[in-house]
Amino acid sequence: MCDSPHWARDYCPKRKALNAMIKEKEQEGDANMGSLQLLNALKAKPMPKMPQSKELMYVEALVNGKATKALVDTGATHNFVSEDEARRLELQASKEGGWLKAVNSVAKPSHGVARVTMHIGSWEGRVDFTVAPMDDFKMVLGMDFL
Repeated sequence: MCDSPHWARDYCPKRKALNAMIKEKEQEGDANMGSLQLLNALKAKPMPKMPQSKELMYVEALVNGKATKALVDTGATHNFVSEDEARRLELQASKEGGWLKAVNSVAKPSHGVARVTMHIGSWEGRVDFTVAPMDDFKMVLGMDFL
């Protein structure tokens, strides 16, 4: 650029002229579509909505050789079994005390923890269930199980 023995990127007295030429070249580029127009083009092709099931997920299980159904609940922190179902399945619960508090309800005492061997399909394993008063479900598998 200035006919001196150095690179243009190094200090050059005429570097300002080089920078001006580069800036001018960048401004001559192709016109670009504005980001809002591009966003609108993408918005024009929405993804189809996936059908959402409102049904609950149950699994069939064997506990103490007796068949039962358990609700799979990813919102539950622990595994629970109702008092009636614990009696039907002949579960032996330890006398561990404690209280349970569900949303929009008063705290209720738990009736111990039953450690049982459970079969679901070909899977077999030990599961701890808190025996608790429940109105809606007989058995709940929560995040402890999952």
